[in-house]
Amino acid sequence: SFARARQETLEHVMDLMEDLLAIDNDRLSDIKSMEELYDEIRDDPLYQRLFEITNVHTAKQFGLDVPEGVYEEMAGAIDDSDEWEEIRSQDWFASAQATADKQSFFHWELEYPEVFFGEDGEKRDDAGFDAVVGNPPYVKIQNINRTHKDYYFNQYSVSEERYDLYGLFLELAHTVTAGRTGFITPNKFFESSAGESLRRFL
Repeated sequence: SFARARQETLEHVMDLMEDLLAIDNDRLSDIKSMEELYDEIRDDPLYQRLFEITNVHTAKQFGLDVPEGVYEEMAGAIDDSDEWEEIRSQDWFASAQATADKQSFFHWELEYPEVFFGEDGEKRDDAGFDAVVGNPPYVKIQNINRTHKDYYFNQYSVSEERYDLYGLFLELAHTVTAGRTGFITPNKFFESSAGESLRRFL
């Protein structure tokens, strides 16, 4: 199944990460070694294919028409180079990867697998960062294009009425944090009707 293939691939990735995480980063040479090893991990075919599968899933949220049964098809081909090349030749697959490039998809769990998964590829009980600190963009929903609005509406509970983009960042931070979140935001949402969904979420 797709879930099993994903877990097995993540277990493989975590095996690759073991050497990286074991490096003491006290010296510049340690950092250089970590960078080289990290590049090798990112070049791993199974890791790349997992990113591509996730791109397909996310591109579907952007309106890409994905044929039925493709996730099982990709799961069955993930560890076979020839079968994977056949999948790569499909129009829907190429469109998904092009959408990922155009929209700059960022898959938190795959970018930082050591933060979210244990050695067995299972989600950690304490999955997430210890802290997320930031200064999110302040952009009113009226200034966001229709494609993004549709995606936000399907992905974020705070995307109601006249919300601001910083509210989405607060919700996202909550999903990737196991500890605390600190953001610089305007205070209007404490009282305005447009801030109701964000107040409810918080």
